[in-house]
Amino acid sequence: MAIATRPAFLKKTIRTALFIGTVLFLINHMDEVVSGTATAGTYLKGLATCIVPFCVANWGILVATRKPRL
Repeated sequence: MAIATRPAFLKKTIRTALFIGTVLFLINHMDEVVSGTATAGTYLKGLATCIVPFCVANWGILVATRKPRL
């Protein structure tokens, strides 16, 4: 698990999470933002939307760097 907290990996996973999370947020809530009906809850959901790509990116790093069992 320590591998996922290395600064180089953490920087990439955070960037990935913010980019993908923003795209997903816009896909799902752009109409609310543009129309002015977005609430604090809408933006909180947007923040939560970034958690999934962050977890997936970290999982990918962990799988890719895992030492095979012998």
